[in-house]
Amino acid sequence: MSAPVFLASFDVEDWFHAENVRAALPTSDWNALEGRVERATHELLDILGEAGARSTFFVLGWVARRYPALVRRIVDEGHELASHTDLHRQLRLLPRAEVIEELVRSRESLEHVGGTRVLGVRAPNFAISDEVLDCMAEAGYWYDSSFFALRAHGRYGRLTGDIDADRAVVEVRPGLLELPMSRLRVARVALPWSGGAYFRLIPYEVFRRGVALRLARR
Repeated sequence: MSAPVFLASFDVEDWFHAENVRAALPTSDWNALEGRVERATHELLDILGEAGARSTFFVLGWVARRYPALVRRIVDEGHELASHTDLHRQLRLLPRAEVIEELVRSRESLEHVGGTRVLGVRAPNFAISDEVLDCMAEAGYWYDSSFFALRAHGRYGRLTGDIDADRAVVEVRPGLLELPMSRLRVARVALPWSGGAYFRLIPYEVFRRGVALRLARR
């Protein structure tokens, strides 16, 4: 029997890509704003290198075009390069043609800069829908990791299919797999246990304990 594995992934975006701040920005020109994602991601890569760990980085196409050396470092150090779409837009609110454009342009930018095939995608704000999954399959992705089975957050997407959110992998379309976001079950309550916001909100020792409980559940 193989040992349990903790799959770590990171969404690589800058502070001004967040939906919560977009309406308050003084400009729509992201190039005019102070970028922080390059420095922060290099620091994260240093930590992973010291720990000997490998991860998946869901990177915006915009980030890849602005910081190509960062994307090449991610690939060169053995991490998986995946898509976080192109401009961090809420996919389920876009017309189908724009969803396809977001998905295809992102993958092409990442593959061009990183020199490797991009198989996975994660929708910003976990904002997926049945039609978005169809577009992901059409755009040539092999897996999605956007399904967050929590109804308390209005931006999270909803799917009509019967998806077991506690399974590691679920086939949601022919040729398209879903890797649901992790939850932690406490009695009858399912708590969010993945996503950067929850990682920052949950005290670290409590978070570590939750990870141990997840790994213990076979």
